Amino acid sequence: MYAGIYRAASAMNVAERSHELTAQNLAAAHMPGFRRRMEVSQAGEVKSNAETHIDFTPGSLQRTGRPLDAALVGEGFFTVEGTDGNPLYTRAGDWFLNSEGGLTTVDGLPVLAGGQPVRLPLTASENDLTISETGELRVGEQSLGTLDIVTFDDPNGLQSVGHTLFQAPSELAPTAATARVQQGVRELSNVSIPVELIRMLAGVRNYEAAQRAMKALAKSIEQRVEN
Repeated sequence: MYAGIYRAASAMNVAERSHELTAQNLAAAHMPGFRRRMEVSQAGEVKSNAETHIDFTPGSLQRTGRPLDAALVGEGFFTVEGTDGNPLYTRAGDWFLNSEGGLTTVDGLPVLAGGQPVRLPLTASENDLTISETGELRVGEQSLGTLDIVTFDDPNGLQSVGHTLFQAPSELAPTAATARVQQGVRELSNVSIPVELIRMLAGVRNYEAAQRAMKALAKSIEQRVEN
């Protein structure tokens, strides 16, 4: 009976965690490059601390016509420079130019090409930038390098850093990717709002069912003690 209470409590914890992840997914549903979070438990076992996995299924593409938007078609990640100088990886290609002509993420992190931050000539505007399918950046006849586009044997080994960025542990080495680049296009989140709403309702029902089971077991134990 006490084991039943433990299982009910574990089920409530899992349902609560599922609710948190679903809320996080819904909040980022319109964020370019966001990858859906989901909980994974061992088959046949209810765990109080289910693992969180990232769903790397590609999101749909949206044509914007904006020169600083780029999307990958195929497996791979853009590479940017983190605040500590180490590389981070992302599918979000909605970029901006800073005051020095540097190409950056929405968070101000430099986009890398050939291992170096991309910098446009100060006389150039975003409309002067062209990005080929192979990721080569050009302003007129001047090449600015080729975007560092990489892939991983096991992307599930990547660690989430914020909403759209990932870092690779030392044992997970990046390799060159063959994904094509589309300029003037951005990849949207892979979150399906209807699916997440259904998950949220199911999570609420699972939580309530586990809560009712716990109350019934607790009442049964109390009656046994009294008798």
